[in-house]
Amino acid sequence: MSAQALTYNTVFALIPLLAFALSVVRFFVGTEEILTRLNEALSRFLNPGALSKAQETIFTLIQEAQRAPLGAASMILFLTMVVGLLMQFEEVLNLIFRIKERRAFLQKITVYWMGLTLGPILVALPLGVTIYLAHLGLKGMGVVPFLLKFWTIPTIILLFAGIYIYLPATKVKVFPALIGATISAVLWVGVASLFAIYTSKAVAYSKLYGSLSAIPFFLLWLWVNWMVVLLGAEITAVIQDKTKILLHYKNAKNYCTLLIALGSLLKIYDHHHKGEEAPSALSLALEMQTSPFEIEKVLEALEKKKIIYAHEEKYLLAKDAESLPLIEVQQAIEGELPSEPPQNKFLETSYKFLKKEEKLWRSTTLKELYTEIMEKEDAEVPQV
Repeated sequence: MSAQALTYNTVFALIPLLAFALSVVRFFVGTEEILTRLNEALSRFLNPGALSKAQETIFTLIQEAQRAPLGAASMILFLTMVVGLLMQFEEVLNLIFRIKERRAFLQKITVYWMGLTLGPILVALPLGVTIYLAHLGLKGMGVVPFLLKFWTIPTIILLFAGIYIYLPATKVKVFPALIGATISAVLWVGVASLFAIYTSKAVAYSKLYGSLSAIPFFLLWLWVNWMVVLLGAEITAVIQDKTKILLHYKNAKNYCTLLIALGSLLKIYDHHHKGEEAPSALSLALEMQTSPFEIEKVLEALEKKKIIYAHEEKYLLAKDAESLPLIEVQQAIEGELPSEPPQNKFLETSYKFLKKEEKLWRSTTLKELYTEIMEKEDAEVPQV
């Protein structure tokens, strides 16, 4: 579904994106050379019947977008389409990487602007190098044809790796991003070749629809591209979080959320009490043999209520254990009871029962619960 939605938005944002990219790249490479390479790329994916119509339409729109004096309304519309596509792409990547906190709007614009300016330069850099080498007279030596043939995959790898590292609103390690980008780049080239074969053999489709056959072929090509890009992001996320995923499926025990919360707080306080380094979410999951993803949800809820805080991915108590009643933990996880009993007889009976239990939670602090654990351990130590 994500690939389909991105394909839909790409249809509207493609021409503004290409026009902007050409405006950036033409400072380094001539416009005619860029259009020639774009023409060669289109010829690989479309059959002859659809190629001429697609070339005419795309090139005309790009040239008009570059030459026409855009007014304020047109510029706002173009930027809205491009930013909308990038925001949707970022949101999909955030879902893949299980990210809940989002960037501020100004941070988004900064990241998008960096990608829109550096991305086209990265893609055009090998082309510029080959043109420069050709001017030096190296074309006859076979260097330029070699570079033109093999520059595609390394460039796509760097482009995809940059997307996987910088676009998600979290820290993504370089190695997982390179692995995911490499697999996506190889698949992208392979799928492009297969798609070119398919379109060249789809003669009946071209005869039936004529030049209009370029539209479904083009949409299918966009969808396949997005599928490959998102697959690389999935691979990157799996490699980066492989320890969490393995623990989640192999060793995790299904404890209730409140039990996990109390156990995590006691463990955090235990580290503090013994002068040890504050635990991370993963170390807490390993200690209690529960899902790290459940641990992260619990810690996020406790952090929102300012019961704990994170420093360099380590968790510490935000309150003194002696002044932290367990009712605050319960309310952070399960919510607060209403001030007045409900009118429904079933809810009213449940409410009274929970109110009685609430007294115990209010009268017990985290320090008292921890002291009970220590006293039990001391009682189990054999006397010499």
